[in-house]
This record gives sequence, structure tokens and C-alpha cells, in this order.
Amino acid sequence: MNVNEMMNMIDRKVGNDKEKERQKEIENKNRFDIAFKQIEALKPRIDDLIKLANYAKDNGIDFNKKGWGGHEGYDTGMFYTNSWSHLVGFVYENPITLLGINAGGACGNVDFRTDGKQIYGKEESFITEPKLHHMERFIKDFDKFEREFYAYIEKVCKN
Repeated sequence: MNVNEMMNMIDRKVGNDKEKERQKEIENKNRFDIAFKQIEALKPRIDDLIKLANYAKDNGIDFNKKGWGGHEGYDTGMFYTNSWSHLVGFVYENPITLLGINAGGACGNVDFRTDGKQIYGKEESFITEPKLHHMERFIKDFDKFEREFYAYIEKVCKN
């Protein structure tokens, strides 16, 4: 093989790599758009969760329990998102207006926030583009969060 043939080989490889990258960008954009629409479809359920959380909090129901050594989860009564467990949860605010996922530490430093209408990432005090993997995880884990929160409220109120 001569130098010109090798240069042509390099050109084909570079062209193929650029095309693969372009296809991946298109695929990610499509996944982002689908995830955004799925989160928007959750808005009524998100609104209900936020309404109930504020009502419960205002009436002394505690759902901010923390386990020892970072063992915070729905099973411990922790329904706020935190940078240890990275679960879907309410965002610390008064009143609560958002759900999200705190990334924290080794899992990255861009958190995910949504009210069902708006979605965004948050890095320290800066608003950023949300991470696609957070959006998809939020969608995947939302039903469990909702189910666990409602079950927790029922359990606490029956005692």
C-alpha cells in the first residue's frame, strides 16, 4: 500500500468517525426530547406529590429522616433527594416546589431538577443543561418514589 492509499484510508476513517458522532448526537437529541415529553406528562402527578408533601410537612409529618452513615432511602422515611443515596426525591425548599436527583461527589456535580414543566441541571448555584442519564433515571424511578411516598404517608397516618 502506498502513501496516497493510506491517506485515503485515513480520510475514510475520519469521515466514518464523524458520521458516527453525528448519528450519536441525533440519537441523544431524540432521547432527550422523548425524556422531556415523558417528564412533562408526569406534571399532574408531580403537582399532587408536591401538594401533599407541603401539606404533610406543614402538619408535622416528617419525611426527612436520615439513616446512619448515609443509609438514606425510602425505607428510612427519607424522601428528600440527597447526594448520598441519589434517589428521586423532593428538593430542599420551603415550600417544596421541585423534585429531583442530587448527584454529589463521585456521581458528578450536576443535579437534576423539575416541576414537570421545566427541567434543568444545577451545578452549585448555576443553572445548566440537565443530564440525559438523570432525566431517564428520573422517569425510570418516578413510579417507585411516588408509590413509596404515598405508602409512607398512609403508614404514618395509621399509627
